[in-house]
Amino acid sequence: MENLLAPFSLQGSTLAWALGQRTKVQMIAVDDIGWFGARAFTDAAALNRREIDLAGDVRTMPAAAEILKEALGRPIAFAQTPIEQVQQHSKDMALMLEWFERVGYSADIPAWNASSAARSPSSPTGRAATGDQWALKRENPLLTLRQHGVCFAWGQGLWLGGVSRAEH
Repeated sequence: MENLLAPFSLQGSTLAWALGQRTKVQMIAVDDIGWFGARAFTDAAALNRREIDLAGDVRTMPAAAEILKEALGRPIAFAQTPIEQVQQHSKDMALMLEWFERVGYSADIPAWNASSAARSPSSPTGRAATGDQWALKRENPLLTLRQHGVCFAWGQGLWLGGVSRAEH
């Protein structure tokens, strides 16, 4: 979810992605990735050789813009970036976005949240955070990112936003 705040994504009052208005994207918060990643070590016996799809929420970009608008307290609107513009900067990113349009991720979020393996302390519900929960638990997401440094990457089919921050 932290990728929503990256400079390539949030540009002033515009959330810019080369995705259609109705394209749904599964997302997960960095805090949850870290918590579930740590479980691979602390619960190694139970999780050994298991493949687990992680996602905390699924949103369209216009819905994500609404979440950011509420969290940041200022107007944020979604604008679809032409895929050709993305291709000029990163063919890999363009391929990924085209895949989101055609296929996308398919984690079973309700089933995952119902399982005992999905208990995350970073969310008030004990489950992987939804976009609303992720945004609301930050006093100022942009300030937090600037204060602690940001490293964005992709891995294992998940949006990873490597952000180190102190708990508030």
